[in-house]
Amino acid sequence: MPLRQANRESLATLQKARRREIVPAPIHEEVVSFGKFVAELFGPAFAGNSRLKYSIGRLLTAQLPPSPQPGGRPAFAIVTAAICAREEAKRRHPERSDKEIWGEIYRCVIPHYETLPAIERREAAQQLRKQTYWRLHARRRRERRKTQP
Repeated sequence: MPLRQANRESLATLQKARRREIVPAPIHEEVVSFGKFVAELFGPAFAGNSRLKYSIGRLLTAQLPPSPQPGGRPAFAIVTAAICAREEAKRRHPERSDKEIWGEIYRCVIPHYETLPAIERREAAQQLRKQTYWRLHARRRRERRKTQP
């Protein structure tokens, strides 16, 4: 008997520790009324698909702040800086050629650009231009995919 009593007490303390955060009353009321409204409008859809309410919950979660991190790996900071510097230089000095603009970008963005040997300098410049090209074209491809039906 005493062992069962101890198990009940530990179970009660464990359940208290697992309690979720309390939702503020105004938010709780709105969510409940929204749930009843959706169930009233789309009741047959929920009856026909038992997993639909979980999908709706995920969709609602995605719409609330803070938003989840965007997918994919983080972008290279050097490439981002080069794209911003290129846009800024084209806006400020539209008369300059691309060669002049890129020469300025290399000096600003690539670390120790002036002290690198000529071969490494050329390689770093080519790689930076290639990466910016890839990033800009990937952006265009994504935009095209969004607009296509």
